[in-house]
Amino acid sequence: MKLTNLFVVILIVIGAVSIPIGVKQKRMIEAEELKVRYNEIIDNAVKDSAKTLLDPIDNESIEILAEGKNINFKTTNLNLDKALWRFYQTMFLNLNIENDYMQQQIFLDKVPIKLAVGYDGYYINTWTEVIENAENKVKEIWQPKKEFLYYDDKNNIKVNLTLDDYVYITDINTNEKLQGKQKEFKDKYKNVLFSDKFDQVRRQIIVESIRKDLEYYSSLNNQISLKNGWGYTLKLPLIDEKAINDITFIAFLQGLPLNGIELYNTYGFGVARVVRKNNVYGNEESGVKYYHSDKCNNRTNSDVIFDSPVDACKNGYYPHPLCN
Repeated sequence: MKLTNLFVVILIVIGAVSIPIGVKQKRMIEAEELKVRYNEIIDNAVKDSAKTLLDPIDNESIEILAEGKNINFKTTNLNLDKALWRFYQTMFLNLNIENDYMQQQIFLDKVPIKLAVGYDGYYINTWTEVIENAENKVKEIWQPKKEFLYYDDKNNIKVNLTLDDYVYITDINTNEKLQGKQKEFKDKYKNVLFSDKFDQVRRQIIVESIRKDLEYYSSLNNQISLKNGWGYTLKLPLIDEKAINDITFIAFLQGLPLNGIELYNTYGFGVARVVRKNNVYGNEESGVKYYHSDKCNNRTNSDVIFDSPVDACKNGYYPHPLCN
């Protein structure tokens, strides 16, 4: 074979190998760009929803707002349906499908679980099998409220926790009810909850309760998916103990297409910032943990919430270089 012919063959072989690689690399880059876009879209949607959770749902609340007063977030009922509606409207708008009913229905199948956290409990919105007009259907339904509960067998009391240091105590024997700040009962009840580790234990109790319920409903959703032949498997991410620290709306997205490369699973949580107004927010970028101030314009979807920069630093987070 002549040298020129051999050279041509080599070029053909190199081209046959490099072109597919180049195409794949391009698709991978586009997939990463789609991930960023999806994260921004869900971040905006859950933020809108979290704020909407505190919108008035009864005449008394509307009258309070009309008088220029603030609604008491500790006692008001969360506006669950409006928050869910707001989440979907923001998602549809940012995905450019606000007028495409078919694409909206496809998207709804990718958000099987939503979570709304209130001051003293939480609600989970999930697929539920119901019977309507003698026909089996699968609908999105808000499950009953779950309280933040702690049982002390030694003192035989039930403690209702909140997102701050206020507690409600019920004596199981006498049904006596007490309430107040946790420190007021430190001398009365000797257990880990009424110690200096209160905040850590409180967070653990709240997040562990949420985790268990999310695992239960994700398993239930997978059974519904299998039963209906949807070929769908929900995999929930691990929620950090510091993520639930305020009135919050969380949505879990599953199976978002990434340019034919893979399917993307993610979640976003929006915070109303009424319980703790001076939080700092942590997330991970390129393997580095950063925290942002509440007013930082560069803050995107946050993974955890801290009470202060010192708290964030203790947990291995660094101030973001672009945080203003």
